[in-house]
Amino acid sequence: MSRSWWMRMVLLLALCFAAPLLAQEEAKEPDLRIGVLPVLNTLPLYVAQEAGFFAEEGVSVELVPFQSGLDRQTALLAGVTDASNDDLIGVLLLNAGDVSVRVVRHDPPAEVFFALIAGPESDLESAADLAGASIGISHNTLIQYLTDAMLSSEGLSAEDVEYVEIAEIPVRYQLLLQGQIDAATLPEPLIQAALGSGGRVLIDDSALGYVPTVLSFRADSLAEKGEAVRAFLAAYERAVTALNAGGEAYREVMGANIQMPPPLIPILPVPTFFPASVPSEEDFQAVQDWALAIGLLGEALAYEDVVDGSFLPEVMDDDMDDMSEEDEE
Repeated sequence: MSRSWWMRMVLLLALCFAAPLLAQEEAKEPDLRIGVLPVLNTLPLYVAQEAGFFAEEGVSVELVPFQSGLDRQTALLAGVTDASNDDLIGVLLLNAGDVSVRVVRHDPPAEVFFALIAGPESDLESAADLAGASIGISHNTLIQYLTDAMLSSEGLSAEDVEYVEIAEIPVRYQLLLQGQIDAATLPEPLIQAALGSGGRVLIDDSALGYVPTVLSFRADSLAEKGEAVRAFLAAYERAVTALNAGGEAYREVMGANIQMPPPLIPILPVPTFFPASVPSEEDFQAVQDWALAIGLLGEALAYEDVVDGSFLPEVMDDDMDDMSEEDEE
């Protein structure tokens, strides 16, 4: 037999063995990659993964963890991820640049998520004491938006206080406890951690009625993977329903995936979440007006060019009624 015949046979056998391996590699490629930070409002994503809801809805999802919003945004810009847990300010900035991103769901916990906290070393006892106080924030971000809005709810403004730039939340928390700033805007679970160390809540986001954290997808991913996105959001909704029906069953999932001081893992209440919705035009406009006013955004964007609720599953009226009754209580 000729050398060329043997070479053809070796090549054929190699292809026979390689084909299943290539198929396995393709099978491992997820339908969607979602960039996530280890924060409380990502819990439904982890529950959907752990409980098998994504698989049951017929969509494979990889949750890609990041430790900073910048890294998460970079991955989205590069097309490494299809979507991220984000906020409306970040989404507006992306759309004002070169990347089209669409908000597909509003996603904060139904309980308090952010609060303006007085440090244990400060003399602040209420919002009325804030005039002249130093407040740790991150400029041009969701944190500044919420801080401005919480101050406004008490008849104050940024001009009445001293904002101190501390971009990293853990550092902001530590400086608050050390007395190097009078107050800071923090998310859960650091609110509870600060309270446990002698801090005091001066204002929380319940004064606002709206926290603009969202799930957002690249527009090209929505166009190319629309059915996968619908399946993803259906699974997400199942996770929300499961958490709202008995969140304690998912405490281990929360402890394993949400960044928090270890002593809080067994005691922090497992949050509930709102049923499927997108930001209203009124809430969208309030955030955009703020971004325009501080020069963060150069020109206004149309609501329909940023928000797309068409991928959401239908939510039963009873679910909406139940949430309304809880809010009234």
